[in-house]
Amino acid sequence: MESDRLLSDFMVLILEEFGFKIDIVSDKTEIQAYITEKRPRLYIIDVFLPQWNGLEIIQYMQENELLSGTRVIVISAFGYQEVVQQAILNGASDFLLKPFEKQTLLTKVRTQLIELYHGG
Repeated sequence: MESDRLLSDFMVLILEEFGFKIDIVSDKTEIQAYITEKRPRLYIIDVFLPQWNGLEIIQYMQENELLSGTRVIVISAFGYQEVVQQAILNGASDFLLKPFEKQTLLTKVRTQLIELYHGG
C-alpha cells in the first residue's frame, strides 16, 4: 500500500527479484477487503495514502484483530518522531524512511519475516 506508483513499482521489482509475492492495493474499500480476506503475513504501508492514511489502516487492523500473526512496515518521507511513535503504538513492527536503499528494504523485510516465523 504505497501512494507513489514509481516507488511501489521499484519495491515490487526489488522484492519479486528475491522471490517475494507482492500485491499492491490503494483504494480504501480494496484495502479493507484485502486485509480481511487475504490476511498476508507482511504489510508495507505508506503513511500518506490518498483516501486512508497508513496509521488509520493499522488502527483498523488493530481494532478488528487483524494484526495477529502479521508484521507491518510503515514507510514515509517524513520521519517525524510523532509519526513513528504513533505507527509503533498502533501496531507497526518497523518504520522505513523514504528514500531508501534497496538493501535497507530487503533487510527490513527479511528481519520482519524472521521474527514472524522464528519468534525472534
